[in-house]
Amino acid sequence: MRVALVLCALVLAAPAAALAREPVISYIDQTDATHPVLRLYDEETESEVTPPPPVPVFGLPPAFQYGMSQDGRYIVYNDDPAPRHLHLLDRATNTLVPLPGIDVYERPENLSVSNSGLIAFDKQGNGPPLVYDSRTGQLVDSGLAPADNEHRQPRLSGDGHYLGTVCDSATKCNTPTANPDAFIQDLLTKSDTAFPADSARDEEHPCLNGDGSLFGIDKPASPIPATGDQKHDIFLFDRSGTFLPLPAGVNTADVEDQYCVLDSTGRYLGLVTDFVTFKLYDRTEARFVNLPLGKEFDRYSVLSYPYAPPQPGGPGGGGPTGPTGDPKPVIRRFRLSHRRFRVRRRATSFRFGLSEPGRGRIVIRRRGRKVGEISRRGLDAGSNTIAFSGKIGRRKLSPGTYAAVLIVTDRAGNRSLPALIEFRILGPKHRRH
Repeated sequence: MRVALVLCALVLAAPAAALAREPVISYIDQTDATHPVLRLYDEETESEVTPPPPVPVFGLPPAFQYGMSQDGRYIVYNDDPAPRHLHLLDRATNTLVPLPGIDVYERPENLSVSNSGLIAFDKQGNGPPLVYDSRTGQLVDSGLAPADNEHRQPRLSGDGHYLGTVCDSATKCNTPTANPDAFIQDLLTKSDTAFPADSARDEEHPCLNGDGSLFGIDKPASPIPATGDQKHDIFLFDRSGTFLPLPAGVNTADVEDQYCVLDSTGRYLGLVTDFVTFKLYDRTEARFVNLPLGKEFDRYSVLSYPYAPPQPGGPGGGGPTGPTGDPKPVIRRFRLSHRRFRVRRRATSFRFGLSEPGRGRIVIRRRGRKVGEISRRGLDAGSNTIAFSGKIGRRKLSPGTYAAVLIVTDRAGNRSLPALIEFRILGPKHRRH
């Protein structure tokens, strides 16, 4: 009951989608192959979103994966090397949200995040998919049972109410067929919405709009004949499973059309043709949108609204406030000079910017548990540096992966949102004989 109430509150708090504008499209810019960058292109203004979100790109997809909420606020992504950890950027503050206990799988894939901060992912393209609530810091019971179910390819609706998946097993997915079938799970009631299965065709790669009223998949254009294979098309339905025909020309004859993506309103439909060409279709005007050449849109591209973080003291309301009604301190660019190091004097240093003076606490955690804390008074507005040797007091931290969570309190008692960074302490060097 408590989980259902939390999910309900998140859904009600999610912003409604009503903007009649062309979407922002994400992509990985590979101009510099050694330093790819996650960029956002605003099709409405035909310009890049600058600066791009501060997401470190560890290689290229499929090794590096990301998801973005349809309102543009949250970006979830993985790092490298394995085991890969998940991170959630909140563009309201450009800081990472702590995600204790989320790193269950060594290689999480098919990342999706809702406007309310729910995160869904699977185990390297296999089940079971997991749902994590970033606001409570806990995994959520999605109702997909048994625990070894073979659902995969999770995709959340923008409001976090529905979870789309596909499942391969007739014995573990309540489906009459043994081929991949599409599902829609209601996360509030933790129940299957009974989206009808197609017994003759494999269904893959689900997509949903903001409130889950539209659901898309790709599957063969018609039942597969015994003589061989057939190219895939995009199919669109309402949540009850009623087929919504797409005009001729959306799906290209005799080539693969796959990997659908919807904007929050459901007006814009993205798809990939022959694994190469990303296309954007305007369902209202029944036309393809002219996309710029040279942008590396691909099967991982997502559609969102533009997002402008609240500015303290700026027009339109100055960002989060504390109990005194004053703005909370804002942490900017929390980072380490070295994220992999051995315990020694001056091994590394925490660096960050502050919107105002205050005192800070850096809580060091490992496997979700607190192992120590660093406190500093008299932090300045602007740039700050705190040296870190890898010791908490006189105690050396043992080799392994840790998370550091920074919280700053200003002179009025207002606390910042937490900022998080992960680091790894290396074992001692072995001398060569």
